Amino acid sequence: MDALTAIVIDDEPQARERLTLLLAEAGVDVVATLADAGAALDWLGSNGNRADAAFVNVQMPRMDGVTLAGKLAALPHPPAIVFASSQPQPPAFAVDGLTVDHLLKPVRRDRLAAVLARLMSRPSSPAGGAPGHFSVIERGHVRLVPIESALYLKAELKYVTLRTLTGEHLLDMPLTQLEEEYGDAVVRVHRNCLVLRHAIAGFERNTDGAWYVMLNGSPERVPVSRRQQFVVKLFR
Repeated sequence: MDALTAIVIDDEPQARERLTLLLAEAGVDVVATLADAGAALDWLGSNGNRADAAFVNVQMPRMDGVTLAGKLAALPHPPAIVFASSQPQPPAFAVDGLTVDHLLKPVRRDRLAAVLARLMSRPSSPAGGAPGHFSVIERGHVRLVPIESALYLKAELKYVTLRTLTGEHLLDMPLTQLEEEYGDAVVRVHRNCLVLRHAIAGFERNTDGAWYVMLNGSPERVPVSRRQQFVVKLFR
Protein backbone atom coordinates (compact mmCIF):
# COMPACT_ATOMS: atom_id res chain seq x y z
CA MET A 1 0.00 0.00 0.00
CA ASP A 2 1.46 3.37 -1.03
CA ALA A 3 2.04 5.98 1.65
CA LEU A 4 -0.23 9.00 1.95
CA THR A 5 1.28 11.94 0.05
CA ALA A 6 1.00 15.51 1.28
CA ILE A 7 2.10 19.07 0.69
CA VAL A 8 2.63 21.59 3.49
CA ILE A 9 1.79 25.24 2.78
CA ASP A 10 2.80 27.70 5.49
CA ASP A 11 4.55 31.08 5.42
CA GLU A 12 6.10 30.44 8.86
CA PRO A 13 9.35 28.46 8.35
CA GLN A 14 9.42 26.92 11.84
CA ALA A 15 5.77 25.83 11.68
CA ARG A 16 6.33 24.43 8.19
CA GLU A 17 9.40 22.47 9.28
CA ARG A 18 7.70 21.11 12.44
CA LEU A 19 4.61 19.87 10.59
CA THR A 20 6.78 18.35 7.86
CA LEU A 21 8.79 16.48 10.50
CA LEU A 22 5.66 15.21 12.30
CA LEU A 23 4.14 14.02 9.04
CA ALA A 24 7.34 12.21 8.07
CA GLU A 25 7.47 10.55 11.50
CA ALA A 26 3.91 9.32 10.94
CA GLY A 27 4.88 7.71 7.64
CA VAL A 28 3.48 10.38 5.32
CA ASP A 29 5.40 11.15 2.12
CA VAL A 30 5.73 14.96 2.12
CA VAL A 31 6.26 15.70 -1.58
CA ALA A 32 6.55 19.49 -1.28
CA THR A 33 6.86 22.22 1.35
CA LEU A 34 5.73 25.63 0.11
CA ALA A 35 5.94 29.09 1.65
CA ASP A 36 2.83 30.71 0.18
CA ALA A 37 -0.38 30.15 -1.74
CA GLY A 38 1.10 31.21 -5.07
CA ALA A 39 3.87 28.62 -4.82
CA ALA A 40 1.28 25.96 -3.98
CA LEU A 41 -0.84 26.79 -7.02
CA ASP A 42 2.24 26.80 -9.24
CA TRP A 43 3.38 23.42 -7.89
CA LEU A 44 0.00 21.74 -8.26
CA GLY A 45 -0.43 23.34 -11.68
CA SER A 46 2.74 21.70 -12.96
CA ASN A 47 2.33 18.59 -15.05
CA GLY A 48 2.11 15.43 -12.93
CA ASN A 49 2.27 17.11 -9.52
CA ARG A 50 -0.39 15.74 -7.18
CA ALA A 51 -0.87 15.10 -3.48
CA ASP A 52 -3.47 13.23 -1.45
CA ALA A 53 -3.69 16.03 1.12
CA ALA A 54 -2.76 19.69 1.48
CA PHE A 55 -1.98 21.04 4.96
CA VAL A 56 -2.78 24.74 4.65
CA ASN A 57 -1.98 27.53 7.09
CA VAL A 58 -5.01 29.81 7.41
CA GLN A 59 -3.27 33.11 8.22
CA MET A 60 -1.01 33.85 5.24
CA PRO A 61 -0.22 37.17 3.50
CA ARG A 62 -1.46 38.03 -0.01
CA MET A 63 -3.75 34.98 -0.18
CA ASP A 64 -5.11 33.38 2.98
CA GLY A 65 -5.62 29.66 3.44
CA VAL A 66 -9.38 29.69 2.93
CA THR A 67 -9.08 31.48 -0.42
CA LEU A 68 -6.35 29.06 -1.44
CA ALA A 69 -8.50 26.09 -0.43
CA GLY A 70 -11.25 27.29 -2.75
CA LYS A 71 -8.80 27.41 -5.65
CA LEU A 72 -7.41 23.97 -4.80
CA ALA A 73 -10.93 22.54 -4.74
CA ALA A 74 -11.38 23.65 -8.36
CA LEU A 75 -8.42 21.58 -9.59
CA PRO A 76 -9.08 18.43 -11.68
CA HIS A 77 -7.57 16.28 -8.91
CA PRO A 78 -7.96 18.30 -5.71
CA PRO A 79 -6.17 17.22 -2.54
CA ALA A 80 -8.00 16.74 0.73
CA ILE A 81 -7.62 19.95 2.72
CA VAL A 82 -6.47 20.17 6.33
CA PHE A 83 -6.24 23.66 7.81
CA ALA A 84 -3.70 24.64 10.44
CA SER A 85 -4.03 27.79 12.53
CA SER A 86 -3.54 29.28 15.98
CA GLN A 87 -7.31 29.81 16.28
CA PRO A 88 -9.30 27.10 18.13
CA GLN A 89 -12.27 27.45 15.79
CA PRO A 90 -11.86 25.97 12.29
CA PRO A 91 -12.49 28.30 9.35
CA ALA A 92 -15.83 28.05 7.59
CA PHE A 93 -14.99 26.10 4.44
CA ALA A 94 -16.54 22.99 2.93
CA VAL A 95 -16.56 21.47 -0.53
CA ASP A 96 -18.45 18.31 -1.48
CA GLY A 97 -16.10 15.38 -2.00
CA LEU A 98 -13.21 16.85 0.02
CA THR A 99 -12.18 15.82 3.48
CA VAL A 100 -11.71 19.00 5.49
CA ASP A 101 -10.17 19.04 8.95
CA HIS A 102 -8.42 21.48 11.28
CA LEU A 103 -5.20 21.35 13.32
CA LEU A 104 -4.54 23.79 16.14
CA LYS A 105 -0.99 25.13 16.31
CA PRO A 106 1.32 24.00 17.76
CA VAL A 107 0.30 20.69 16.21
CA ARG A 108 0.20 17.71 18.61
CA ARG A 109 1.20 14.24 17.49
CA ASP A 110 -1.95 12.54 18.80
CA ARG A 111 -4.23 15.05 17.09
CA LEU A 112 -2.30 14.72 13.82
CA ALA A 113 -2.52 10.92 14.02
CA ALA A 114 -6.32 11.14 14.34
CA VAL A 115 -6.54 13.45 11.31
CA LEU A 116 -4.33 11.13 9.26
CA ALA A 117 -6.48 8.15 10.19
CA ARG A 118 -9.54 9.93 8.82
CA LEU A 119 -7.71 10.96 5.66
CA MET A 120 -6.47 7.43 5.01
CA SER A 121 -9.89 5.88 5.59
CA ARG A 122 -11.46 7.77 2.69
CA PRO A 123 -12.79 5.56 -0.12
CA SER A 124 -10.06 5.30 -2.71
CA SER A 125 -12.06 4.13 -5.71
CA PRO A 126 -13.45 6.76 -8.12
CA ALA A 127 -16.87 5.18 -7.86
CA GLY A 128 -16.88 5.64 -4.09
CA GLY A 129 -16.44 1.97 -3.24
CA ALA A 130 -15.29 0.67 0.12
CA PRO A 131 -11.67 1.40 1.11
CA GLY A 132 -9.29 -1.54 0.81
CA HIS A 133 -7.89 -1.07 4.29
CA PHE A 134 -8.53 0.17 7.81
CA SER A 135 -6.41 2.98 9.27
CA VAL A 136 -5.34 2.29 12.86
CA ILE A 137 -3.31 4.42 15.26
CA GLU A 138 -0.43 2.70 17.00
CA ARG A 139 2.13 4.62 19.08
CA GLY A 140 1.38 7.86 17.27
CA HIS A 141 1.73 6.28 13.82
CA VAL A 142 -0.95 5.41 11.30
CA ARG A 143 -0.86 1.83 10.04
CA LEU A 144 -2.90 0.37 7.21
CA VAL A 145 -4.59 -2.97 7.92
CA PRO A 146 -5.82 -4.70 4.73
CA ILE A 147 -9.54 -5.35 4.76
CA GLU A 148 -8.88 -8.98 3.78
CA SER A 149 -7.30 -9.67 7.18
CA ALA A 150 -10.20 -8.19 9.19
CA LEU A 151 -12.82 -10.31 10.96
CA TYR A 152 -15.11 -7.89 12.76
CA LEU A 153 -15.46 -4.43 14.34
CA LYS A 154 -16.80 -3.99 17.85
CA ALA A 155 -17.70 -0.75 19.63
CA GLU A 156 -16.34 -0.59 23.16
CA LEU A 157 -16.50 2.58 25.29
CA LYS A 158 -14.96 5.45 23.26
CA TYR A 159 -13.26 3.30 20.63
CA VAL A 160 -13.96 0.64 18.03
CA THR A 161 -11.85 -2.52 18.16
CA LEU A 162 -10.84 -4.08 14.87
CA ARG A 163 -10.31 -7.84 15.27
CA THR A 164 -8.07 -9.67 12.82
CA LEU A 165 -6.67 -13.20 12.70
CA THR A 166 -3.49 -11.96 14.35
CA GLY A 167 -4.69 -9.46 16.94
CA GLU A 168 -6.66 -6.33 17.75
CA HIS A 169 -6.36 -2.65 16.78
CA LEU A 170 -8.14 0.51 17.93
CA LEU A 171 -9.98 2.79 15.51
CA ASP A 172 -10.85 6.38 16.32
CA MET A 173 -14.07 6.36 14.30
CA PRO A 174 -17.72 5.65 15.24
CA LEU A 175 -19.19 2.30 14.24
CA THR A 176 -22.00 4.01 12.32
CA GLN A 177 -19.48 5.90 10.19
CA LEU A 178 -17.53 2.71 9.50
CA GLU A 179 -20.74 0.99 8.45
CA GLU A 180 -21.50 3.82 6.04
CA GLU A 181 -18.01 3.94 4.53
CA TYR A 182 -17.53 0.18 4.14
CA GLY A 183 -21.07 -0.49 2.93
CA ASP A 184 -21.72 -4.03 1.70
CA ALA A 185 -18.27 -5.15 2.89
CA VAL A 186 -19.65 -5.31 6.46
CA VAL A 187 -22.75 -6.87 8.00
CA ARG A 188 -24.29 -5.56 11.22
CA VAL A 189 -25.02 -8.46 13.58
CA HIS A 190 -25.41 -6.45 16.78
CA ARG A 191 -25.87 -2.80 17.71
CA ASN A 192 -22.19 -2.73 18.70
CA CYS A 193 -20.72 -5.12 16.11
CA LEU A 194 -20.06 -5.28 12.37
CA VAL A 195 -18.70 -8.48 10.80
CA LEU A 196 -16.74 -8.41 7.56
CA ARG A 197 -18.81 -10.20 4.94
CA HIS A 198 -15.83 -12.17 3.62
CA ALA A 199 -15.09 -13.44 7.14
CA ILE A 200 -18.50 -15.10 7.62
CA ALA A 201 -18.17 -18.90 7.44
CA GLY A 202 -21.74 -19.54 8.54
CA PHE A 203 -24.06 -19.38 11.55
CA GLU A 204 -24.76 -21.75 14.43
CA ARG A 205 -27.49 -21.84 17.04
CA ASN A 206 -27.03 -22.85 20.66
CA THR A 207 -29.48 -24.76 22.84
CA ASP A 208 -31.04 -21.51 24.06
CA GLY A 209 -31.92 -20.49 20.52
CA ALA A 210 -29.29 -17.74 20.24
CA TRP A 211 -27.44 -17.35 16.93
CA TYR A 212 -23.70 -16.86 16.50
CA VAL A 213 -21.51 -16.00 13.52
CA MET A 214 -18.81 -18.54 12.65
CA LEU A 215 -15.65 -16.90 11.33
CA ASN A 216 -13.28 -18.11 8.63
CA GLY A 217 -9.98 -19.20 10.14
CA SER A 218 -11.01 -18.49 13.73
CA PRO A 219 -12.70 -20.56 16.46
CA GLU A 220 -14.24 -17.40 17.88
CA ARG A 221 -18.00 -16.94 17.68
CA VAL A 222 -19.73 -13.56 17.44
CA PRO A 223 -23.24 -13.24 18.89
CA VAL A 224 -26.13 -12.09 16.72
CA SER A 225 -28.70 -9.93 18.50
CA ARG A 226 -32.39 -10.82 18.29
CA ARG A 227 -33.02 -7.65 16.32
CA GLN A 228 -30.44 -8.65 13.68
CA GLN A 229 -31.34 -12.34 13.38
CA PHE A 230 -32.82 -11.70 9.92
CA VAL A 231 -29.24 -11.63 8.57
CA VAL A 232 -29.02 -15.38 9.19
CA LYS A 233 -31.64 -15.97 6.49
CA LEU A 234 -29.72 -13.76 4.03
CA PHE A 235 -26.81 -16.24 4.06
CA ARG A 236 -28.87 -19.41 3.66
